[in-house]
Amino acid sequence: MAYKTNAQGVAELDANELYKFLIAGSDIAVEGQMQNQLSIGGANGFTDVASVMSELSDVAGGISKTLGAVIGAASAIKTGMNAVNQASSRSKVTDFESRLVWEGSEKPQFVIEYTFYNESQSQAVSSKGALSMALSLQKAVLPSKGLPAKGRPGVFFKSPLGYKPKTGGNKVAQGTLTLSIGKWFRANDLVVKSTNFTPSIQVLGNGHPVLVKGSITLEPSELITYEAFIGYFKNTTPNSAGSSNNTLLGDTF
Repeated sequence: MAYKTNAQGVAELDANELYKFLIAGSDIAVEGQMQNQLSIGGANGFTDVASVMSELSDVAGGISKTLGAVIGAASAIKTGMNAVNQASSRSKVTDFESRLVWEGSEKPQFVIEYTFYNESQSQAVSSKGALSMALSLQKAVLPSKGLPAKGRPGVFFKSPLGYKPKTGGNKVAQGTLTLSIGKWFRANDLVVKSTNFTPSIQVLGNGHPVLVKGSITLEPSELITYEAFIGYFKNTTPNSAGSSNNTLLGDTF
């Protein structure tokens, strides 16, 4: 269950509301209580200048061999890089070559850990049962059978939830999900990277598990900007130079 009180002494019921989640989208609508706090991850991609220059050298060399003197720029690039490589007599790598170059950022990931409970035998066999809820999330990672193309026998698969990225006529990605948590978080256009679940050994009288624990990892279907990321968090003001601390739902944590 969620924490019972927070720094401001919010009652248990109100605190639990903060960590209720809803995953909804193409043929999925799963609601539950998060087992732990939301885990959010992201990463940068960097490489060093020396690697970039080595690649440029290979490209320039290939161009010069293919086109010869027609591409004079290739020779200029090689000459410039050789000069930089020889600029230091004390190291094979110059100060310039040791610097990092930003290549890009990875999409943020949102990891939800949950526990679905069966409060009765009748609930266990319904669409709101613990096992049914966990199975619904598998739709987002497993394909369905598709019809083979004409003249191409065999088994073809449709992407999970019929996912299609933004392309040409598709102005928005199809088959994506929305993740909502309490009143403070809402992110749409998400896909599921992975999900797993474990039914309990303990069972009810009808043989269904008492509870099912699991986790699901979601991420945006395309790389987003910081501004878009901040838009996921409702009633929140990010820190910046000269500003006060972040605020959430009107309270400072």
